[in-house]
Amino acid sequence: QVENLESNLRQGREYLLAVNRCFTYRVNDTLCVYVRDTAGIDWERFADTVCMTATSYALDRQKIFIIKPGPDTIVRRTCP
Repeated sequence: QVENLESNLRQGREYLLAVNRCFTYRVNDTLCVYVRDTAGIDWERFADTVCMTATSYALDRQKIFIIKPGPDTIVRRTCP
């Protein structure tokens, strides 16, 4: 499911580097989305898009971390 999610999110988003499970004790509910530090991107809106798209792939109630190189967490979101 995660590979399909990444493939879908990559379309038209050159700033997307990778989508993986985060290394955590609850590996089934947390997604790390790695992005390039790109000006002009509404990261909050992108996190909403990740939530909606993840839900469409039956990845419900995920915790989403949008991370840029550094690593620096830009947005944390818990999907409904």
